[in-house]
Amino acid sequence: MMKIALIGFLFFVCSCFNIAQAGLIKFQGYTLDEEKNIVSGYGMDWLQWDETLGLSVDEGIREYSVKGWRLASNIEMAALFNQFFIMRRFIWDEKESTNQRIYNSFDTLEDVKLDNEKQFVTLFGNTYKDFDGSIGSRDPLEFSAAFFGNDLNNDTLYNHAAVWDDYIQGSGNLSYGGYTELMGDSNMSSEKVENMGVALVRDSIEVPEPSTLAIFALGMIGLATRRFKKQ
Repeated sequence: MMKIALIGFLFFVCSCFNIAQAGLIKFQGYTLDEEKNIVSGYGMDWLQWDETLGLSVDEGIREYSVKGWRLASNIEMAALFNQFFIMRRFIWDEKESTNQRIYNSFDTLEDVKLDNEKQFVTLFGNTYKDFDGSIGSRDPLEFSAAFFGNDLNNDTLYNHAAVWDDYIQGSGNLSYGGYTELMGDSNMSSEKVENMGVALVRDSIEVPEPSTLAIFALGMIGLATRRFKKQ
């Protein structure tokens, strides 16, 4: 009976490991938990931007602050872009009034492993919801966009971040490259904007890795087996 129990427990642990690994998407040091809609990396949690789609800054903060979320600062957003788009060889500025944009050529391969813009949209969520048939379904327009930033100059204007993946438009198969931008606070008010979310962050809540749990469980099984043999 003891052996049967141990085998059952081991099967349970392995099942938990597989379940924990399922629903996790990893890119550039960031991990998306698809069940919680949270992107984690470098000690920070980011709520997926499409979770706050269409909310104003005030609405987003009011709805999610009770769970510890707050508006991402200029410094945090610049750090995110510098970490995620490190291969672009461009240093993103954390100043409140700076407008920054990088254009990228069209990628015919659409390889998510090589396409940083597609990676980003996969992690942070596609906030573009206006598909009306004008954008070709073979490679539709996808982008993630959100408010962020500390309104340090008290002008009630906020920065916004946007990452556009390349796409094909219309029956003529016109191709367009993607781009990435951090736009200064002169660009956007805090009112709700269609196709844009609110960038909310919080310090990461540490959770034991599944591999750590599995090792611990196997150790406990070994101790239990040793004790059983002695008896």
